[in-house]
Amino acid sequence: MNLHTYYCRTLAEALAYARRELGDDAAVLHTRWVRRGWLRARVMEVVATANPPATLLTDGLLRPSPTPSTATQPLATHPAPADAAPPELLAVRQLRDQLVAQGLDPALTETLLGEAHRETSATDLPTLHAAVRQRLARRLTPRTETPPPPSTGAAQKVMALVGPTGVGKTTTLAKLAANATLEAGLSVGMITIDTYRVAAVAQLRTFGDLLGAPVAVVHTAAEMRAALANMASADLVLIDSAGRSPTDAERIAQLAELLHAAQPNEVRLVASATTTPAGLRQAARSFAPVGLSSLVLTKLDEAPALGHLAVPLIEIRLPVTHLTDGQSVPEDLRVTTPTDLAGRLLGERVAPLAKAPTPDATPSGMSRPARLVPLAA
Repeated sequence: MNLHTYYCRTLAEALAYARRELGDDAAVLHTRWVRRGWLRARVMEVVATANPPATLLTDGLLRPSPTPSTATQPLATHPAPADAAPPELLAVRQLRDQLVAQGLDPALTETLLGEAHRETSATDLPTLHAAVRQRLARRLTPRTETPPPPSTGAAQKVMALVGPTGVGKTTTLAKLAANATLEAGLSVGMITIDTYRVAAVAQLRTFGDLLGAPVAVVHTAAEMRAALANMASADLVLIDSAGRSPTDAERIAQLAELLHAAQPNEVRLVASATTTPAGLRQAARSFAPVGLSSLVLTKLDEAPALGHLAVPLIEIRLPVTHLTDGQSVPEDLRVTTPTDLAGRLLGERVAPLAKAPTPDATPSGMSRPARLVPLAA
């Protein structure tokens, strides 16, 4: 007889899980209130089995799981006064509830809260929140240094953007090019290997005309080398790629071959903030053969919360260099840091994303448009 144990906030939830996994014939052996986790949260433990021996049922040693009408009766969700949390843990539990509501993994939440409470003995919410942010930022700090940004007079930098379809690679490339040109005063060249979307290529050419930046379309490794040779005087060359399904190993291998010819200094994975934890893990794993060095997180404006991304971002250990939250070019792009990113993952209200540079920052000899045309993702 196989036993299955479920822990939930109420008996109704636990029975629903048991019935969903074991079927309507599930029989309950045991129920009780227990405390689990560092915060000793009070939860219902239900032990059930799928196919109990008939003799145990007829002898009354087991009881079938309650019918839906009885299982869904609301139970008290507040502990009795004797179970009330000590005053010093009230802020901890309040913050835990807030972070879980932001999508943060419950196990990571308890770990961060435990470390913060032990190391700071903080009992007020703001201090505790700051301590949790600091500890999350440590986990988000990459093991290796982020490649330095390009600069005038330095050796040419080649940067490629890769990622799944629909995450905003072309728009992100446009924002990076605009900021490099209008704010840093760099000369920029753009190469696209996205030959599947004719409209996107046309838009990129239009954008290149606005910036005075050359744009090349390449199909082969030989064309890639020729395009880079033609852009030898550019401070920064940005390479746009077609979206690849993380499960399409053949097309990712083709992408790796083209990028090998380019020998980029940096390959940035572009991922949407609306993706699932499993989706982000799969993207990082699938695009690893192209030599990922960093990550850009896009579409923050479309994600109701970001906490669900904390665990996969910690696991893949790619430095997150930029965040975007809109289609406007060159607006809606900002450089981020582990501390800034940690605050966003925890649901903090942080400063809005960086806006376009002022006209005074425009390099001499270049007329800057008030706003550049948004590009398709």
